[in-house]
Amino acid sequence: AIANDMNRAQAFVSQINALKEKIIHRLKKIQCVSVLETKTSFVLVRTLLNSTDLMKKLEGVGVYVRDCSCFKHMDSSTIYMGIPSSSLQKYVVKWIKYFVKEEWKK
Repeated sequence: AIANDMNRAQAFVSQINALKEKIIHRLKKIQCVSVLETKTSFVLVRTLLNSTDLMKKLEGVGVYVRDCSCFKHMDSSTIYMGIPSSSLQKYVVKWIKYFVKEEWKK
């Protein structure tokens, strides 16, 4: 039974890591966006937008991220994002790209 649980846990971790690699790859394609890779189940995304403003804009389209400006050693350009499922990744990236592009035009 323990071996089965370990196998399931390892499969889950592998699945999360694959999703994480995919979202990182997609985010890195957006101009003016950088990804701070972590060894966790989330990514830190830095943009030219104020993180609080970006967080509110994304919430308006149903994408929930965390503003990192309140964390020690983080600034107001960084958001914390969990790893979206494969089916939601394009949606999340589309809106981040849209809002960054909108700001970049100003």
